[in-house]
Amino acid sequence: MMELPEMIRTIEAVRTESAGLADFLKGLDEDDWLRVSACPEWKVGDVVAHLAQGGHSWVAYIGRALAGNTTPPPGQQLLRPGDRGSEATAQRAIEQHQSQSKQELLDSYNSGYDQLYQLMLELKPENWELPCFHRRALSSIHEMVARRVQELAIHGWDIRSTFDSSHQLSEPAIGVIVGLAHRWFTSTFSPQADANTPVRYRFDISGPAPVLEDVVVYQDRFDLEASSSGPAAVTFRGSGNDYLLLIYGRLSVRGADNNSNLEIDGSLEQAALFNTWFRGV
Repeated sequence: MMELPEMIRTIEAVRTESAGLADFLKGLDEDDWLRVSACPEWKVGDVVAHLAQGGHSWVAYIGRALAGNTTPPPGQQLLRPGDRGSEATAQRAIEQHQSQSKQELLDSYNSGYDQLYQLMLELKPENWELPCFHRRALSSIHEMVARRVQELAIHGWDIRSTFDSSHQLSEPAIGVIVGLAHRWFTSTFSPQADANTPVRYRFDISGPAPVLEDVVVYQDRFDLEASSSGPAAVTFRGSGNDYLLLIYGRLSVRGADNNSNLEIDGSLEQAALFNTWFRGV
């Protein structure tokens, strides 16, 4: 059973990330909401709409899980293996942004996360591992809450970095999201039939959530291994912020020295291919 302190930390990370971003958004004007974010092809307002939709969806998903219902909500279904859900998700967000004012979007965002926080406060440790619907596969309520931290932190970075290129992920968020990295690799792996493999990528990442791990990529699969003393094609060294921005495709390897402390040892060509192997969904 999940320990209560970890449960509280994860829930509070949702609250902190959602509230902090809401305060930031209040200071933006209408033109700011039309700026292109760091999330490709999404304006700031589109990202806000996406996060607002996620808050309301998570209320429904977790509420159904607590009632013992793991079936897809009306109008939704599980994605088939290989399906990419990003296009439909992006279109829904764009349409909401186009149809609502800044204040309407902010109200929707705030109401969704207020409801979600109140629902999460009702959770008990024995609820934490209950199965819950997610479009890719059933997940525990614990993982669903952690994924909301992921969405808020990464997309919050997409928005904030547009106005401040030095913005970094918060330490509480990093501590939660690093635990989702393995699932992210599995969900985003894209086989490359003509690639010269295997390629060993080594991560030597410092706190607040250290990572010492190798990702070994083959044409049609990858393996996760404990780091060894053997050679690696590429070694990435940096902070948890650098690690997460890299694996979530927000950090350009070739321009990494401009906006991060990421160090790259080995082939820059192979390093640049990392986000071809693992790309967002």
